[in-house]
Amino acid sequence: MGKSSKYDWFVSVSEIQPGNSAILGNKVTFFYIMHCSAVGIIVLSMSSCLVVIVHITSQLRKTRYGKINQRQDFALRFPLYLAIVDFVWGAAHSMDHLFLLIHQEYSKNSVVNLLGVSLWIFFG
Repeated sequence: MGKSSKYDWFVSVSEIQPGNSAILGNKVTFFYIMHCSAVGIIVLSMSSCLVVIVHITSQLRKTRYGKINQRQDFALRFPLYLAIVDFVWGAAHSMDHLFLLIHQEYSKNSVVNLLGVSLWIFFG
């Protein structure tokens, strides 16, 4: 039996290559737990963003015809901007996890570049 270490759960970085399997170290359960929980958290975050967007737009519609000063208007819109950016970033980030769940291999350079650029643009 080989030498055991407290770092046995780590995998070799050389395994992470375009076209290689995304299931590193034959840890299928860990792969699914990690990516399914990531997709679940992203969906929860996107749902929360939608709630914020709907709530704030309904508030802005109510106050549009009433008198409201510029400072209050910005205070209402700022969380809206954050929610929109977070929603779009979550959509872009979920594409990466869903791609790995479906194909179970690291994508080729062109797909990596597309996913990287979309995350970079929508990061905020």
